[in-house]
Amino acid sequence: MPLNTTPLTNTQNFPKPGNRYTFKIPHMKKIFQRIDRIRGSGSATLNLERSSPYYHLNGRRFPVHSIGTPDIKCRITLMVDGQPMDFTIEQIL
Repeated sequence: MPLNTTPLTNTQNFPKPGNRYTFKIPHMKKIFQRIDRIRGSGSATLNLERSSPYYHLNGRRFPVHSIGTPDIKCRITLMVDGQPMDFTIEQIL
């Protein structure tokens, strides 16, 4: 019995711009390297924007409590003054 071999159209071959999964592979490679470095050292340095309510913690190093699934918005929980606080991978050096 032959399989359905209908060719895909261009819109089916490539993700649409703005789609969550249209990111560059080198960017994900950098994210994976950053996560591996954080896991290896057990601590992370915050790199926050001035508009963040936690900007006063910017540049400080904290121990890692847990790391979520590696992704563009990967959640990393740091122990800040004995309390767990969630940050994204983009907020960490």
